[in-house]
Amino acid sequence: VHLFAGFQRHAQRLVTLGGINLVGQLLILGVMMLTGGKALVEIMMNSGAGGADPSALTQAVTGAGFSIVLGMTLFTVLLMAMQFAPMLVIFRNMAPVPAMKTSLRAFTRNWIPLSVYGLLMLPFAILASIPLMLGWLVLLPIIITSMYAIYRDLFPMEDDVATGSGEGSAERKEAAPDDQAQP
Repeated sequence: VHLFAGFQRHAQRLVTLGGINLVGQLLILGVMMLTGGKALVEIMMNSGAGGADPSALTQAVTGAGFSIVLGMTLFTVLLMAMQFAPMLVIFRNMAPVPAMKTSLRAFTRNWIPLSVYGLLMLPFAILASIPLMLGWLVLLPIIITSMYAIYRDLFPMEDDVATGSGEGSAERKEAAPDDQAQP
């Protein structure tokens, strides 16, 4: 019942958010292809279960240095914009684009603690991937729960602010009221 509660009232906005994410990823792949990473993108798109030829992969990576850096930068910005956007759509009733802007703003204002979080989770992600990816059955709920805790810390609810339980540090900024969609 509660698992799909967000889709009962916010389905259109969440699907729009997913569509923006998909289009953004395709555009980034297109930019990577235009900046010299065509061979690498083709290998990534066409590598099946057997994987690609290691020598072709090495040659594609060698020739696509700038494309890889540009693609990673653009994917990082897209990830930052999308990370808290679904929660902002569901809990703050925001439209998709303002939710993405607010999520990106929250990341830029708190990039040091969020980077530390990411670096701390990296060894766990590697460890979870070793036993046939089965560790992700444990790690994924932990990551989702911790991202919700981060969301609540960055964007306290009105009742949290009133009771003082959701107050973060002075550097943490809540979404500006003008970013919120009208109900």
